Amino acid sequence: MIIVTVDCHPKKEHKESYLNTFNEVSKTVHNEEGCIRYEIFQKDADSPNLFIFEKWESQETLDAHIATPHMNAFFEKTNPWLEKELEINVFDVKS
Repeated sequence: MIIVTVDCHPKKEHKESYLNTFNEVSKTVHNEEGCIRYEIFQKDADSPNLFIFEKWESQETLDAHIATPHMNAFFEKTNPWLEKELEINVFDVKS
């Protein structure tokens, strides 16, 4: 199993747009092969910082997810809204 955590720092004026766009693409992501969990959280309404939590069956299913056209479009649309680069951590969980 693969766990992905992402610290996301959209510019304050783009936070709602980022959340809305994430929630829209997540409808597709949830149906992807190997997706166990794909969610976004916010610390509080006043903070622009967001936290994304993903759980995938394998590295292969995560790699396939990242390569999809809808994720490429998501990154292209949302990257200009970020205050700084995404802080991504990937954990390979062995049972």
